[in-house]
Amino acid sequence: MAVRSVQYCVAWVPNSMADFLIIRLDKKNPERASWVKTDASGALQGEPQHGSLALAAPQATNRRVWILVPASEVLLTEVNIPVKGQNKILQAVPFALEERVAADVEQLHFAAGARSSNGEVRVAAVERSLMEQWHAALATHGIQADAMYADVEALPRVPGTATLILDGPEALLRLAGEACVSIESDNLELLIPDALLDATEDSEDEETPVRLDVYGGSDELEQHGDWLELVRGQITSLEVRQLANGALPQMASWIVTAPGINLLQGEFSRRSDVVGLFWRPWKVAASLLGALVIVMLVSQGARLWQLKRTEAQLDSAIEEVFLAAFPGVKAVRDPRNQLRQQLAILGGGDANSSEFLPMLVALGQVLKASNNTRIEGLSFRNNTLDVQLSAPDVAVLDKIQKAVADNGFDVQIQAANPKDDRVEGRIAIRGAGA
Repeated sequence: MAVRSVQYCVAWVPNSMADFLIIRLDKKNPERASWVKTDASGALQGEPQHGSLALAAPQATNRRVWILVPASEVLLTEVNIPVKGQNKILQAVPFALEERVAADVEQLHFAAGARSSNGEVRVAAVERSLMEQWHAALATHGIQADAMYADVEALPRVPGTATLILDGPEALLRLAGEACVSIESDNLELLIPDALLDATEDSEDEETPVRLDVYGGSDELEQHGDWLELVRGQITSLEVRQLANGALPQMASWIVTAPGINLLQGEFSRRSDVVGLFWRPWKVAASLLGALVIVMLVSQGARLWQLKRTEAQLDSAIEEVFLAAFPGVKAVRDPRNQLRQQLAILGGGDANSSEFLPMLVALGQVLKASNNTRIEGLSFRNNTLDVQLSAPDVAVLDKIQKAVADNGFDVQIQAANPKDDRVEGRIAIRGAGA
């Protein structure tokens, strides 16, 4: 049997936005994979690698990341859907496939491709839990997929030619056209060449040749050598090509130029490649900026809350002084303005001075802590707050003087006269620089 060896020219080119990282997830363990880098034409950039997704993640920088998932987990078929528009088609797919799938359609994720030449829509169905599992495995290692395809979709569409890849215990087959399937290698003789002959009979062109291109490693080709010779005698043409580095490099070179049904639709959809590629380099910076904005908002919010709390305390202190100085006023709605108005009525000077409120607040806070002391009169002139007090004794007046002075004011006791069992005093409060 004549075997052609397929060798790849590995080109070195600078990374660009048109470069790809093709990751093929392991069927048994999605945390492990094979991957290879290509440019937009499918030319390889480096050798294929295998291992944990953690090793693949750094290769995704400035590249479109396409994921290949096991075709054995994905149903690929065609359905007749008369509606147009991607969203409407996706809504109709579950109903169109309900009779074809054994699983509950509510547990399945659907994706739609282009219409075939017969007018039917190519669709894919996969368990939603598997999509979530694949997404979680990628996200764990910081890999953001731009597209996801069943691995059999990588096989080329060649008129009149079927393509078969022997990949260990599995075989991937695309018939002449869109139909493709994943089967166990041991079952090949049950499907081929009958499937090829059936495809020819279904073709409108009865003269369409039956051609089969087979790709595989040396071990796979040797294992199936007798069967391939048997097939050669039953079809028009058989071409066998040996893969030196496994199936992925060949599949990657095909799919970047002719992708199939992207599974990242609906709830799993991603932004367009252009938006995704623009966003990725700025993602970390944007995250840091977002965190900074949140910290600033929290800080400003805390500061605003503290200011409002302080303002409420000041209003309470002013109200207490106001009620003590003007007991005849019953309704206090705006203690600051009401106090200014009362002082103006009494000829109490300029209550709009910047010194007035701080003095008043300091006095109010001190009097609140002094039991049985009340204000008998209040005036404000020449930046001096003159307060007439009734206190239990002189010692209380001294405490009031010192406490207000501790707030940065110059406080003097102007008078302290005994009356009955109390002391009527007068204190003058001035700014420290007065």
